[in-house]
Amino acid sequence: MDYFNFSQTPQPPLILPQLHYSQTLRVPSYGAGPNIQSALSPIIGAPNTKFNFNIIYNLRTPPTVHNVTIDGVNHAMSPVASHGAGGTIYQYTTTLGVGSHSFTFTFSDTSGTVTYPLNGVPFPGPEVHPFKVTGFSAKPSLVLPRTPVTYTAKYQSPTNTAPTLAEVDIDGIPHALQANGTNYKSGVTYTYTTSQLNIGIHYFRFRFDDSSGVAIYEGQERPTVTPIVLSSSSVSPTSGTASTVFTFQTTYQETNGTAPTQAVLYVDNVAYPMTHVSGSYSTGALYQVKTTLPTGNHSFGFVFSDSLTSWVDPYAPALYAGPNVGSNAPSVKPGTLIIPSHDLNPDIMNTGDGDDDN
Repeated sequence: MDYFNFSQTPQPPLILPQLHYSQTLRVPSYGAGPNIQSALSPIIGAPNTKFNFNIIYNLRTPPTVHNVTIDGVNHAMSPVASHGAGGTIYQYTTTLGVGSHSFTFTFSDTSGTVTYPLNGVPFPGPEVHPFKVTGFSAKPSLVLPRTPVTYTAKYQSPTNTAPTLAEVDIDGIPHALQANGTNYKSGVTYTYTTSQLNIGIHYFRFRFDDSSGVAIYEGQERPTVTPIVLSSSSVSPTSGTASTVFTFQTTYQETNGTAPTQAVLYVDNVAYPMTHVSGSYSTGALYQVKTTLPTGNHSFGFVFSDSLTSWVDPYAPALYAGPNVGSNAPSVKPGTLIIPSHDLNPDIMNTGDGDDDN
């Protein structure tokens, strides 16, 4: 009774036309192929930025029409990689003029052609501005409370025009950036440093303008501010035999300088209590386990707790690789991560050095 007016005159039913549904085309996800992140990458840039347009063609028969239509102009796409059972990733790369653009994909299929998006409304993007912003970051990405965090971005203008707006939004709150120079043509680095972030996961983005329009560069969920930090985690050596004594270690810091209530190493899901070797809890306490291991390729991680929370290294579901045990077992590059493919996360970079700041 709250949602209907039963005294009104009934109107003819509204019947919407059906969309032409097709599985011929599909937008690729992150990591689907070389340099593939989505249908468009990047989504914002400058006149010299190379934009990649990507689509997955799912039919086995090669298409006779394979176009991306940008601002009403057709451009032939090229196959760059296979995908799935018979699918092919098509790509087109180009630079674009200043302004807001839009695009669709049109490919031949079994009944003629199909245009994606299926509702006929073009995808928005990319945004092209007279300037470009690169190298934006927030470091360190994992910190204790009251630790300084520096946000950085590099602004470049071909006409050497200074920005009228340069700010970083942290959790939705804007903060003015400070310029380190005035040569905008070659590039000026802008920074903002704060030590006032609360415990939790934070988000940032950058906003720049040179009076031509605001460009918003989305950032990431960084930094993470936590009462506990684990760093310099390792195993040594990274290969050996069943008689080799392996040393696992990590450095523990706690914001109030208190000892951990739990300090555990897990090797292949087997728990090993860790021992405090040296150092203070506030500036960095070294914990170790020394043990032999059976033959096989192993993986490990650390779990520490204080009275308030727990912390792991590396982030789940990742694990550190190693050590490899056996006759002539190959060594493992220190810091190598094992990341289950079904849980692949673009925020966890398998760089082999254990550093997720990349």
